[in-house]
Amino acid sequence: MEETTNVRCAPRLRQRRTSRDTTATSEDGANGESKAQARNRKGAVARMKASFERRRDAAKERMARMRDRFGTMKQKAGAKISQGLKNIRERRASARERKREKQRTKGTEEEEKKLVEFKAMIESKGLDVPPEMCTADDRDATLMRFLRARKLNLEKAYEMLSNTVTWRKEQGVNDILSNPLPVDVVNSIRAHMPAGYCGYSYRSQPIYVQHLGELDTEALERLGVTDEQYLHYHMQEMEYANRCLLAKASEEQGKVVETFLNILDVEGISLSKMTSTFLRIFKAQMKIDQDNYPETNGGVFIVNAGWVMSTVMAAVGPFIDPKTRAKINVITGDGKKCAEKLRAMKLFDNAVIPRLGIMGEPRQIPTPSMIKMDEEIQARALGHKRDEARRLSLDAGTGEEDEEEKAGDVEDVDDIDEEDEDEEVDLSELSPEVSVALADTDAILEDLKGVEKSPSRGGPAETQGCACAIM
Repeated sequence: MEETTNVRCAPRLRQRRTSRDTTATSEDGANGESKAQARNRKGAVARMKASFERRRDAAKERMARMRDRFGTMKQKAGAKISQGLKNIRERRASARERKREKQRTKGTEEEEKKLVEFKAMIESKGLDVPPEMCTADDRDATLMRFLRARKLNLEKAYEMLSNTVTWRKEQGVNDILSNPLPVDVVNSIRAHMPAGYCGYSYRSQPIYVQHLGELDTEALERLGVTDEQYLHYHMQEMEYANRCLLAKASEEQGKVVETFLNILDVEGISLSKMTSTFLRIFKAQMKIDQDNYPETNGGVFIVNAGWVMSTVMAAVGPFIDPKTRAKINVITGDGKKCAEKLRAMKLFDNAVIPRLGIMGEPRQIPTPSMIKMDEEIQARALGHKRDEARRLSLDAGTGEEDEEEKAGDVEDVDDIDEEDEDEEVDLSELSPEVSVALADTDAILEDLKGVEKSPSRGGPAETQGCACAIM
């Protein structure tokens, strides 16, 4: 039974084995084809990769060339745009300058007409304008400043000028440069209220720097410096600028320079420093400048200004006169940034900026300008003393000579009396004027004799008067 089963199953086993062998052979063939395809595929991928790299490198080269070309085009376009903008700015600036020149010419004609009327008014009212207040010895330019300050209103300009002349007489401003303060007072003011002139702008304007953040009015009070002494020192600074610095600048420019620049360094300033003394002195100083030195402010630059100062200026700006507001420039940032902004403005030589003392560098106190001012004041004071001594000596000599002349006059009258008492003159032969004079001679001689005999009429002065009557 078992053998019959094995015989029957043999063909099926062989068939299965054959099918397995056939399947294995077909699988081996299939595997062989896939390997070839894989090799071909790898070659294709390598070729594609190489092609991609070549295309990528070519694209990079094209992009580099395009960037170079675009960069060149951009530079050229930027240069053309910059040149175009520059031309536009120049054309606009030229147009504004022509407009200002036209307005200036028109204004100058009107101002010249007003100046003639103003001078006639001054002459008719007998106002004596001292030469010490005239910038660069130019009286017309000084009068024009007062006219501009009052917008060419003759009455208001005359009132302002008259008040200034009176103020100068009362405060002794005309001779203030020959009236120096004590050295210790000057040193105290400079130590606790540092300020002074340091150089010129490109327009030959003197530059005045004031470090408001370092003002210490309490220290000045402790040192015994009064408000009057500080204002005296400030007036000396203003007169020195007007008579010396502006005169020198005017001589160099060949025209009258009558303005100067103000730089206010507010670094370190705080509300605690704004004491009543500080505000009182600051207001008095501003009043002196506005009332008596009009139209001398060529610009104000507030440097080292923080957000507080910017906010304050933005708040009070609308209440300031537009003409004055246009002269105020608030420069924010630290000292170096302020210095860079000032350089960009091209107001003055870069060598001047380190001398401004706004970048925290050590300052030279006194500055060279302060030293020159001290020398000028001392020289004028010495010259004033010499002139005064010479005048006193001349007055003393004149008094002695007058006494001698008086005595000589009396002797001459006596001689005339002795020589001519018996001489008769025919008055009909003389002119009426001479006849009257000779007819009165006897009465005059009698008066002289009475003066000599009467001490109550006391004499030398009356003797001189009578002698002059004879002459």
